[in-house]
Amino acid sequence: MRCKVLLLLVVGLFVTICAPKISAQGTEQEPLLFIVEEDVVKPSMVDQFEEHIRGGIAQFARYKFPYPQDVYCIDGNHYFFSYPVKNFEGIGNLYKAAREYRQKIGEEQWKLRVKSAAGTLEYYQSTLFYLSFELSYSPETPRPRSEQRNFVYWTYLYVEHGKEKEFEEVLKAWVELYKSKNISHGFATYMGSIGNEMPLYVIAESAKSAAAFYSQEDETFKLFGEEGQALMKKTWALLRKFEIKIGNRRPDLSYRPEER
Repeated sequence: MRCKVLLLLVVGLFVTICAPKISAQGTEQEPLLFIVEEDVVKPSMVDQFEEHIRGGIAQFARYKFPYPQDVYCIDGNHYFFSYPVKNFEGIGNLYKAAREYRQKIGEEQWKLRVKSAAGTLEYYQSTLFYLSFELSYSPETPRPRSEQRNFVYWTYLYVEHGKEKEFEEVLKAWVELYKSKNISHGFATYMGSIGNEMPLYVIAESAKSAAAFYSQEDETFKLFGEEGQALMKKTWALLRKFEIKIGNRRPDLSYRPEER
């Protein structure tokens, strides 16, 4: 199911949603809603596609588009665009902003934007996710800023139907284990919604580089010891399948509106 706002934005700009920073552990917050689009680009058209996105960023800045955009490149030609909205009403607000943006740039510029992306995609799909603060972990100790953690490692966990509550208790146990060991790196948990094969939970982790990530993972599981091994068994027992997606955050293709 494709939202009208994405149909408008993506055809011209291939825009969608961003992964925010997790606030301090222990703060009670409502889950945030995200529209996420995956654009699968033809390998031979990657350069043209990225130039198309850069052109969109320039126009966003020129016409002061009010919503931010974060972009991730996974496996070389899968581009994930993320866009946060507060709730389902926020999707309508995004649609309104997109419509106003199109009016500002005019039909001729809009047609040029569409033309600049012609033939670049194999396909695209749009999905919704919720960020759960309760099921995420953010360390109290300082760590590199998000712009320095461009390597990303996403684990897609497809849970057995009807086992969601049990699985969320396991995730809470992981959070407590991370806290008890004072682990210096965190993770964010996203719960799949419309457009996803559910039940789905995505564990998003990041690091300065692939080498730094795998090194910190080895050190972390040594700290967990037998407790971590037991918890891992409980995790796998509740899954019907899982997928790993590895790539990089792309600040050069991302956009931040000027603060008012």
